[in-house]
Amino acid sequence: MDDGAAYPPVNVLRLLVRQQALIHDLLLRYRGARRGLSARDAQTLTRSFCTAIAVHLHLQEEILYPAARELLADDRLVDSLEAEQRDVRQLLAALCPDPGAEPLGGTRLAELSERLDRLFEHEQTRLFPRLDDMGLDLRGLGQQLLGRQRQLLDAADRDPALLFAAPGPGPLH
Repeated sequence: MDDGAAYPPVNVLRLLVRQQALIHDLLLRYRGARRGLSARDAQTLTRSFCTAIAVHLHLQEEILYPAARELLADDRLVDSLEAEQRDVRQLLAALCPDPGAEPLGGTRLAELSERLDRLFEHEQTRLFPRLDDMGLDLRGLGQQLLGRQRQLLDAADRDPALLFAAPGPGPLH
């Protein structure tokens, strides 16, 4: 596994907040533009935000949450966030498994956006400040996250469906 040593040190929390902002912007862009997009452009945009969300979820589940669980005396916060992520992942898997499918729309997209906003808010207001105060190697985790992100994006280029499987032992490892 790429440990990220080739990447510059970057604070993992800042990196995740930037990813969350990118995902939010992609969803807003898609919701606002999908009616005027060609089928091909809508498909490309759908693939972009589905991939961004799936990669983000994998990175948190594989890197951030285990580090948080080691540091925090109480697992309830991480358990709660993991439950929210499972809900997002299930919705994402229902919406994004086939990059050639019809563009997303309607209530499912609104529900995905709402759940992501809630998850991101909980992470940014409840988890990230605690990790920032606890002496976690934020730069080291940032490097590790960047290395793993590259692997996941490479895997998505080969087979986008891989990203929609639950994390754990399998073809992404």
